[in-house]
Amino acid sequence: MSTKFRIVPDKRMITEYIKESEGVIFMCPANTVMTGRWHENDENGPTMYQYATLKAIDSSGNVLPMTIEVTDIKWSGAIKESDGILFQAPENRVIVGRQHSGDENGWTKYATAIVKANGEIVPTISIQQTPSIKESASVWFVTDAYRIIVGRCHIGDENGMTFYLTAELVYDSTLLDPAPKGTYIIPNIRSVSSVLRESESDFMCPVNTVITGRWHDGDENGETTYQYATLKAINTKGEEVPGNITVENII
Repeated sequence: MSTKFRIVPDKRMITEYIKESEGVIFMCPANTVMTGRWHENDENGPTMYQYATLKAIDSSGNVLPMTIEVTDIKWSGAIKESDGILFQAPENRVIVGRQHSGDENGWTKYATAIVKANGEIVPTISIQQTPSIKESASVWFVTDAYRIIVGRCHIGDENGMTFYLTAELVYDSTLLDPAPKGTYIIPNIRSVSSVLRESESDFMCPVNTVITGRWHDGDENGETTYQYATLKAINTKGEEVPGNITVENII
């Protein structure tokens, strides 16, 4: 019999004010995840984070008796805050911490983790980009009742714009069945990245996509773009095979 459930925010809490420019590390308490953030003014202004415990619910919204863990915490490399580089948590990971030092030209790191229910990894699905928020405008961003934060991007100084990536956590055992014998995985829909300065570039494929091409012009300060693609499964006749394809174990 198939099993399907989702993990959603339960009790939400808010931190005290943090002065981010001093390099203060925010880390969600044990077995909680990041669900919101608020910032006011420039790099010396105050920041608060919202974080939440988690619960498992079925398709009718009934709470399921499950042990939920937020585990395997890892820190990302440093990203220059003002460069407009999108940080997206690796496959099936969620954001549980952040550190920033200095002004908009300072460096930001993110902590990510895996969510498990009764020992099983719960996949992140349905990743969406939020509308942009003026960073300094004292506006709370919080996820809805089903979503948590899995990515963030900021462009420019404190008057620049910030947006987030959010995802649902859904476990569906029917999506874990192996593909039929003779199945091939091939590129499906191809897209092109924004133009990057090669000497400062940091490109990560969007979730469940792979690199299929690259273009570069000039020296190390020249422009670079990447082509990336979603994937689909086909059989030996070239017919599409239905199923869920993920790109996992990103290190």
